[in-house]
Amino acid sequence: MSYKRKIFIAVVLVLVGVGLFWASQNEKSSYVPKNLSDVVITLKRNACYGFCPEYKLTIYGDGRVIFDPKDNVEVGGISTTTINGDKVLELISKFKSLRYFSLMDKYDFLGATDMPSVETSLTINNHTKSVYHYHGDFFSPKKLTELENKIDEIVNTRQWVGDPGKGKKSIIDLNNKFEIWYRRDQEVKVRVLYDGKGIQEYSYIPICDPATSAVCIVYTKETYPNSNFSNAGVSVGILTKDSSETQCYTPTPSGLPSRPEKVEIGGVSFERYSVGDAAAGHQSIGYNYRAFHSGVCYELTSRINTTTYENYEPETIQRFTDEQRKDLEAKLFEIIKSFRFDPTR
Repeated sequence: MSYKRKIFIAVVLVLVGVGLFWASQNEKSSYVPKNLSDVVITLKRNACYGFCPEYKLTIYGDGRVIFDPKDNVEVGGISTTTINGDKVLELISKFKSLRYFSLMDKYDFLGATDMPSVETSLTINNHTKSVYHYHGDFFSPKKLTELENKIDEIVNTRQWVGDPGKGKKSIIDLNNKFEIWYRRDQEVKVRVLYDGKGIQEYSYIPICDPATSAVCIVYTKETYPNSNFSNAGVSVGILTKDSSETQCYTPTPSGLPSRPEKVEIGGVSFERYSVGDAAAGHQSIGYNYRAFHSGVCYELTSRINTTTYENYEPETIQRFTDEQRKDLEAKLFEIIKSFRFDPTR
């Protein structure tokens, strides 16, 4: 090798080394906030196959914290708290040790299904970086998960999240490839019926369709005893005759379907129709949710059935109130939202 070539290679190596050194110094300095109050840290936990908590945390440099829940947490509604400046600096130090600004924008290799994803971001010195992290990506940095958990730990999100799976009972249908949940504390009032059997026993207007129902979760009359409440329920129906997507999203003539709205359940878009029916002093009001998934038309339903209050002798029963209806509708929708398709379909 000639002398000039050796000199050229040496100069190139020196320049590369200097470049790497200054890049390293620049990254280190990027974690030193010029103004702590301008710092913003976020953490967003997304859905999984099951009852993973879904929420977003926003932490400001002045210590303000906003907890915005979406699903599967104990405390609903936006909550706020504060942490001291030292805790904010501790979090920034965690970002620095991970070399957060050097990470990939996404870690989304599908190494395992059913796992949740987490999105984090750091804004500091007018520079913002965000990272999407699917927890089924075996190649993602372990320290990224440690950072996510540290954010939760410092803020103490457990005060709002609680234990998402506690007190819930799962119904898994292996034949039709789905899962749905309801709360164990409601078991005294709840009956679970399979394949359309026994549905006619519970009310004049069937709470679920015996012809299509794979699972029917029934709130019996004992839910609101001595009232004109008849029963309520949620069902998962398999509409095998509606084998095409067009047929699936064409409502059947039961009740009076309204124009549909889009509702996301378990990461899948459903069309929701409000429906109603009445016969011989009995009323049924609720919703149908439809999705065409893996060549099958699924229909989730929720219903609340009552009888006409005025049909009873005066003062012999209590009236099923609007407040009770609102509370029960929330319980039914909680069950609907728990529905998940088997991701292997």
